[in-house]
Amino acid sequence: MVGYSFTWLDYAILCSLLGCSLMIGVYFGFRKKRKERDDYILGGKTNILAVVASLIASNVSGVLLVGFPSDIYQFGAMYIWSPVSYTVAIFCAMFITMPVLVNLETASIFYYLEVRFTRKVRLIASMLWVIRAVLFCPITLYVPSILLEQMTGFSGKIISIVTCLICVFYTTLGGFNAVVWTDALQTIVMNVCLIVVLIIGFNANGGLGTVWSESVKGGRLDILRFNLDLTTRESIYTIVFSYSLMLMMPITLGQPTLQRLKSLRSYEDAHKAMGLLLLGLIAMTVFVVLIGLTIYSRYSHCDPLLSYKIKNYDQIVAYFVMDTAGQVFGLPGLFIAGIFSGALSSLSTSFNSLQAILYCDFLEPVLSPQMNEKHRDTILKIIVLLAGGVCVILTYLIQNLGGILPTMTSFFGIFGGPVVALYTLGLVFPKSNAAGALVGSATAVVFVVWLFVGHQYFKYKGLIKDHLKPMSIENCESIINSTITVEKQEEEVFVLYRINYWYYTLISFLITITVGYIASLLTRKDGDIPRSELISPWFRRFVPQENPMPQRLMDPALEPLECLKSSQNIPLESFELSQDKCRFGA
Repeated sequence: MVGYSFTWLDYAILCSLLGCSLMIGVYFGFRKKRKERDDYILGGKTNILAVVASLIASNVSGVLLVGFPSDIYQFGAMYIWSPVSYTVAIFCAMFITMPVLVNLETASIFYYLEVRFTRKVRLIASMLWVIRAVLFCPITLYVPSILLEQMTGFSGKIISIVTCLICVFYTTLGGFNAVVWTDALQTIVMNVCLIVVLIIGFNANGGLGTVWSESVKGGRLDILRFNLDLTTRESIYTIVFSYSLMLMMPITLGQPTLQRLKSLRSYEDAHKAMGLLLLGLIAMTVFVVLIGLTIYSRYSHCDPLLSYKIKNYDQIVAYFVMDTAGQVFGLPGLFIAGIFSGALSSLSTSFNSLQAILYCDFLEPVLSPQMNEKHRDTILKIIVLLAGGVCVILTYLIQNLGGILPTMTSFFGIFGGPVVALYTLGLVFPKSNAAGALVGSATAVVFVVWLFVGHQYFKYKGLIKDHLKPMSIENCESIINSTITVEKQEEEVFVLYRINYWYYTLISFLITITVGYIASLLTRKDGDIPRSELISPWFRRFVPQENPMPQRLMDPALEPLECLKSSQNIPLESFELSQDKCRFGA
């Protein structure tokens, strides 16, 4: 690491961010107006700009701020196509899922799967989402911990514990409103951090023209590759198809997204929020891609890893900041504050969503209906405390699984792809049923877990290598001049194990859809046809005209459809969480 240590101003900037986050939690925790559990989970009616900022922050973690530039440095700027993926995900949200899901009167997005299929399908999807969230949280926590350890020398374990405690404190105390407003603050900090780092990076490398020229020479802008080989990631299809499906889990079908949209005053406001979210995510992507290219331009002739300046490429962003701007008073602190902002926003969002999912889907059906609000609030806070503890423990295991981005992408493929497919079966395919949904999702999870374990095993043995772009050390001092390229595999590995992790989401999605639909056709019974209100408006034409209500939906305990409205400007007062609506089949 470059010889530089944190100054008092760096610590002051970082502590100010953490202190403000804590104060927001204290404010909403003790505000007298917050008395209902619904308000604790859904926040009441929230300012649209705060919701948009929270949506941006919850979808931009430290993984993106650190992992993406590092990935661009190693593999090239294919992420330049990610605005296409964001557009696809948000378009699907606005016109396919939102017309149905936002209007359901529940705090849990998985309620739809019970109404459309059965409670078993709902619990399977909820379980997959919870596993994905529990595995994602330690990755998010690991990023700022390893960077602050790298820049200050403090123990990464202590940093992880302190960061998690701060996040748990303001999430537990302030509930949804605290999460939204801290997200808004953290979004501002993240953007300031990215802009400042980018400007300084351009100045240190001779401007955008030099950065672009070096990136072209090094093959980092070789972005027009239409490669159908699933064992390599160097293809537009990787981003347009696989990454689009990955984004549908947090954006199109995300529990955090649902909670934030429900906190708005109208369906029209929800549409506006999603449009602003698209603009915000595109802007963040542009910043991250340019930072990745700027880092390559800086080290195109002396790779920090090969010259033993860093231990792994996850550290290259922090190294770049310290190398180019370490002497700028306060800038390292601003950089770390930006990374912490991304981590805290993602952690608090995940904790808040885990509250809603675990309580509504798993706990409330077995709890006493006479339980008072105080006891319910206590249970919700215990959920966050337990999630924080598990997060800290798993942080120590994540570092042994490889790079930040590959690990996150693999987990999304295993647990996110089947969930997206279950909603697709429900919203798009009227003939799909519960049996098909269960068989399809189970098949996909088992198959992709098998691919992941096999891939990791042979990668650990050194028989599967990442196809890195060329790295050079020709200008490094005391190192023999050379250009490093990827070595060929010495032994052929079974082709399925060589499938790149970027395609796991696409594979699990297609398996769930294909197997699920075929199984549905083979097991169909009279009454499996759903009501048209449960199908996305674009696909209701495929619902048969003769469409009696299934006996299951006549149960007055469910009553899910009375709040399904087609108006584009309906007030959302009726969308608040109902205590009765959150209980099924107790």
